[in-house]
Amino acid sequence: MAGIKAVLLDLGNVLVKVNKKMALQEFSRLTGFPVPRLLSFLESKIEKDFELGLISTREYIRKVEEFFGVGVKLDVETLFSIWDKCFELDEMVLSIVGGLNGEVTKGILSNTNSLHIEVVRKKWEIFDNFDYLFFSYEIGYAKPDRRIYQFVAEKLGVVPEQVIFIDDLEENVSSAKEFGFVTHLFENWGKLLNFLRNHGVIY
Repeated sequence: MAGIKAVLLDLGNVLVKVNKKMALQEFSRLTGFPVPRLLSFLESKIEKDFELGLISTREYIRKVEEFFGVGVKLDVETLFSIWDKCFELDEMVLSIVGGLNGEVTKGILSNTNSLHIEVVRKKWEIFDNFDYLFFSYEIGYAKPDRRIYQFVAEKLGVVPEQVIFIDDLEENVSSAKEFGFVTHLFENWGKLLNFLRNHGVIY
């Protein structure tokens, strides 16, 4: 079996830093609900359905309004504005991606939704740095479901052992490792750089 053929990175809190605390504060101000109530929403079926592409942005907004009840009115522009303030590009990680061996396929594998991707696309032109973009809302599966790893491996035309996968969540790293990917739990760009050098995929 040949060596590493592809490197996949998570988007949120790997390539793009997400200020969740700021987001929760903004939504608390907007809805009038305390942060614990908002945290319960983030674990709700509505959020998961949006991430799996089962509902549109318009349907998502309607369901959010229903979840929080009378007096809460949202629109795409408001949500866009909140996330726009809470996303920050990790320039060092992007630089590392640019230094990957030219023979290695580069991709993003992220649990995300159409709204977040629209925000990222309008803030930065970063997706052109990748050969493949695997987003949960387009695929219909989400990490840590092993079916998303199977889907990705088949699309790349590789066996799992030829894929390096980088994520900031232990459960995703564990499930990907169990599937057969070579994994790295992201903490900072320095450790990521050393990991990739040790696997011979970066100049």
